Amino acid sequence: MPRNLFVSGIADQVQKRDLEDEFSKSGPIANIDVKVGFAFIEYQNDGDAEDAMQRLHNANFFGRVLRVEWGKNKEGTGGSVGYLGQNRVSSTGGGGDRLYVGNLPMECSR
Repeated sequence: MPRNLFVSGIADQVQKRDLEDEFSKSGPIANIDVKVGFAFIEYQNDGDAEDAMQRLHNANFFGRVLRVEWGKNKEGTGGSVGYLGQNRVSSTGGGGDRLYVGNLPMECSR
């Protein structure tokens, strides 16, 4: 069964081919969907996706630190972790409102 990864922290100059070259070192890729600053990478099997996540999470790629986490599959499910790796808040239990903001410069304090 294919497994999706959510990759953030992608530098502006990175092209789809650059991601394909690096991530395919872990195994065959079924699909890559690149957006501005992030991408969804779908592997043909779970083991290759796991390898890529362990190998490339927090890796320096084109001068930026990649964040590689489990993404959702095409049906919109992905376990208990959402696109950004944040635990989902149950609709039946508290937790309050949360907003994830990532890829900020280190000197940013507010």
